[in-house]
Amino acid sequence: MGKLAKHVILLIADDVSSRFFRKIYDEGKLPNIKSLGDSGIVSDKCVTTYPSITLPTQPNIMTGAYSGYYPKSGSGIPVYHWFDRDSNPPQYRHYSNLNALRQTHEIEGNVKTLFEQIGEGNSYSLVQYCSRGVTKIFPPNKFIAAIFFLLFVLLAKKPENSHKVVTKQLINVFKYPKLFFRNSQRPIASTAYYFLTDTLMHDHGFDSDRYIQSVLDLDDEVGKLITALKQLGIYDDTIIVFTSDHGNYKADQAKDLAPFIKSKGLIPYSKKTGTGDFDCSFGSVGFFNFPGTNKNWKVHPTLEEMKHFKPTDSDLKINLLDMMFEIEGVKFIYYRAENNTPDKGTIKIRFKNEDDKIHTAQVEYMGETTKYSFEDVDVYGYSKDPRASRIVDGNFHTIEEWLDHTYHLDFPMMPDQLVRYFINPRSCDIMVSTVATVCYNYEHGKTINTHVYSHDVGLRDSMYVPLVIGGGQGILTPKTLEYCKTTDIVPTLVELLGKKPHQSVRGKSLLD
Repeated sequence: MGKLAKHVILLIADDVSSRFFRKIYDEGKLPNIKSLGDSGIVSDKCVTTYPSITLPTQPNIMTGAYSGYYPKSGSGIPVYHWFDRDSNPPQYRHYSNLNALRQTHEIEGNVKTLFEQIGEGNSYSLVQYCSRGVTKIFPPNKFIAAIFFLLFVLLAKKPENSHKVVTKQLINVFKYPKLFFRNSQRPIASTAYYFLTDTLMHDHGFDSDRYIQSVLDLDDEVGKLITALKQLGIYDDTIIVFTSDHGNYKADQAKDLAPFIKSKGLIPYSKKTGTGDFDCSFGSVGFFNFPGTNKNWKVHPTLEEMKHFKPTDSDLKINLLDMMFEIEGVKFIYYRAENNTPDKGTIKIRFKNEDDKIHTAQVEYMGETTKYSFEDVDVYGYSKDPRASRIVDGNFHTIEEWLDHTYHLDFPMMPDQLVRYFINPRSCDIMVSTVATVCYNYEHGKTINTHVYSHDVGLRDSMYVPLVIGGGQGILTPKTLEYCKTTDIVPTLVELLGKKPHQSVRGKSLLD
């Protein structure tokens, strides 16, 4: 590394896979972003968090940490939809629409955002709400946010113009800092979130002209930003990052989960009454929550209670674990073993192959290391690969070791990621996956749409995101990385500013 940066800008475009990005990048259709890459660090195998959903992926980008056992370490946000057993009464939570503003208040104090890690100096966040410690944020509250989304998304003839609004606001912060801060100092750290690409991907698909054009438009926005910074004379001291939170896939089909649920006599949890048999959100990955002893939603059920569960509208008890494989398309079932602690335990895995035979595997964890093993079938296929097979050796391994050995396969660093999710007390009781064969679009008791374009699974298409870090003059040594993690971004930016990453960071600086 050369000199230090004076400003860092993190641009996050929602729902852009490396598969698609790399193609148009190599075709020369992203000239402005490529100009950043030519002067800096590039990777097309930047591995995001599992589950590959907007949350937890974005909080993890913004902190450089993972979910985990949040009373001790970790951000505390397990996934986009989760069940809050600590509230009174218990209730399901989500971050849709204006609820996104709650992120800043719900990431735990054990982790620090980019803004908290850089300390003093002005900072700015645009539509990115995992931003605790930021000097100014836009929109600043639910009222302004509602107006913003109403004008530029819901009522707009071309909602893609929201890209332009975000970029213009970001440029104005650098042009007229006195209008945004108490002094005339330009922000040391800024972040901007381009959210509409996600909506277009779900509604129209990653292969639609409209989605493709929206990503091409983002390159124009990056070009505007670069031009403005050069005109202000600060480009040579500024590092710009372009990345995404997750990739995407097209499922084979969309199905309605509700008839199956009804056939089992299960009643969805009701916020009004505080009663019900289950709560669930389910795309291709499903997160099932159940009440504990005596239908008490304050506690998680034991394995025995899940194996002998009495639905409200049924005279018979059912085995919830076995029931999951009756859901069309489900190939993986994940759940905690009994007597797990935050520091030691086992995550159980069941896998159904194409012949409908059930195979078992498990991930044991000790501290921050994990060990993957299986009985007769390697459910992730690691042992068939020369590189990955070396880590299926009966020993415990770190996240960096899992990344190094499995980054090139489907389910990259999956043993590590499963544990980080399940040791969070807010995680579900049973997680299932159809591995992108069926998408259910089910949220808290109802099927909300029939989308087949989605993201959440451990396949590379959903787990790989593009990463381009560039700009400045004499700051970075250009290089192409074979692989990295999205949690590596924040420690890299913090070091570029001459600071030291917080102890909670699980990523590593890419400057090494």
